[in-house]
Amino acid sequence: MLKDKKIIFLINHVSFFISHRLPIALRAIEEGCNVELITGKAGSETMEKEALKTLKRYDIKHTRVSFESSSLNIFRETKSLIELYKLLKTKEPDILHMASPKAVTYGGIISNFLTIPGLVFSISGLGFIFTETKNNSLFRDSIKLIFRIFSKFIIDRNKNIKIIVQNSDDLNFFIEKKIGKPSQVLLIKGSGVDLNDFADITFEEKDKIIVFPARVILDKGIREFILAANKLKLIHPDWDFLVAGAYDYKNPTSISFKEIQNLVSNNSVKFLGHVNNVNELFRRSSIVCLPSYREGMPKAILEAQAAGCAIVTTDVVGCRESIERDKTGYLVSPYNVNELIEALEKLISNKKKREDFGSFGIEFAKKNFDLNVVLDKVMGTYELLLKKNLNDKKEF
Repeated sequence: MLKDKKIIFLINHVSFFISHRLPIALRAIEEGCNVELITGKAGSETMEKEALKTLKRYDIKHTRVSFESSSLNIFRETKSLIELYKLLKTKEPDILHMASPKAVTYGGIISNFLTIPGLVFSISGLGFIFTETKNNSLFRDSIKLIFRIFSKFIIDRNKNIKIIVQNSDDLNFFIEKKIGKPSQVLLIKGSGVDLNDFADITFEEKDKIIVFPARVILDKGIREFILAANKLKLIHPDWDFLVAGAYDYKNPTSISFKEIQNLVSNNSVKFLGHVNNVNELFRRSSIVCLPSYREGMPKAILEAQAAGCAIVTTDVVGCRESIERDKTGYLVSPYNVNELIEALEKLISNKKKREDFGSFGIEFAKKNFDLNVVLDKVMGTYELLLKKNLNDKKEF
């Protein structure tokens, strides 16, 4: 049923497509689909540069429009909507697969004016606007309300749609707020892990390394990680605290690299910038730490467990379901540096605990996050949408 069908991915950035959606696109191509990508402007120039190289290698057609994930400029965004409308009208996709809140909103609005057989709203995480902070701003609350209203309007007007969420909290949010029918909302935990990349993990190759594997923005918990590292490095000078993530990413919670460096004392943290093959770093690392304020289902944590790393992350949406508490890692309260220090100290001081968590993590990843299972579910979703569209036409 998928052979010769056109699938268009609408995503904020090329880098996110490569890191989280490329395997889906490649499986669709294997199934005989024509796959194209539409994105907005880059969030990080360093991440985008590497992602474009990968995109070229797989010869996936790419078109860029002018929207920016963090922009609220009414003139630029209106221009983007018009560009996107013209583009989708010309390309006539069979499936429009949207990821990220802005792509979902824009693609959803445009779908009301075009006949697109199947729509997929892929919610990897509800992002900046749904992240709870110590002092949640009126701005975030306003944007959150607008997103809810637009989403409900879009989904109610499109019967042939599937909403893919990655954690139970987001599943419950859509159902409780009646954004789509329960039958339209599908839970697929994460973007999947290619277990072949972690087939021969040994604890002998683990070094005294703790990695923060994320973009350097406040909502990922970079401030808490640095403050914890400052204290722990004094006690454990033989441990390395590494930040593996771009620090030029445009986001409302971005922090300048100079400000980040000013938080560091005694050279406690090393900044690697964007790392192309972070899995190689995970193989050598003992602990992976992501004190994020909100996630969908953090791929880095899933891959780190597959690589046998002990995990420390936060008890927030997305993160709490990414590990098995006290078996593959520890959960701490968001914003709480003291809890973060305590959890990391437990693992630094106990090699057996680290290896026990790592062993459980490998099995947990195999059982719950196999990439092939994720791909089968997404391909099945595409087929259901196309089949339903065909049946609706017959009934009409």
